[in-house]
Formats: sequence, C-alpha cells, structure tokens
Amino acid sequence: MTIIWLTRIIPNPRNRQASRDFRNAVELHYRVMKLFPDNLGDQARKQLGILFRVEETPQGSYLLLQSRTQPDVNLLPPDYGQADTRPLNP
Repeated sequence: MTIIWLTRIIPNPRNRQASRDFRNAVELHYRVMKLFPDNLGDQARKQLGILFRVEETPQGSYLLLQSRTQPDVNLLPPDYGQADTRPLNP
C-alpha cells in the first residue's frame, strides 16, 4: 500500500522568499520541488505523485501539497512559514 502525504504550508507574509513564491506559480513550483530528492529525471513530479494548489482564505493564503513521498519541510528557508506534514492512512 502506498502512503499518501498531505502537507500544508502557511507562508510568513513578512518573509520575502515566501511572498515571492506565492505571487508566482513558477517560483512556487520550484520551491515545492526543492522539498524532494534530486536526480529523478524529467518526470520527477509524476514519479512523486505531486499535486499542489494555493488556497485563498480571509486569513491569508496557504499551500496544500499531496505526494507519494514525504517532503522534507526542513528544506524551506528560515522563517518561510509554518509547515505540517502527515500521512493520509485509510
């Protein structure tokens, strides 16, 4: 059975890198991919089963990320924001 991981990242609005990433889809894609192992080839996102989207709420934006591999949220820049990861077990 494959474990699916769900990650939520709430950016720190005062962090310049987080603000830049959440304003630009390409930068956000790069940031997400940096949370996973390198050297997976051209189909890394497909191999890892990565899906992500930004949710907008009255309290601010946050990122929801689903993957088949646990992301290493410790690779986020210092003070980037709050990140929580958990497995989605049946």
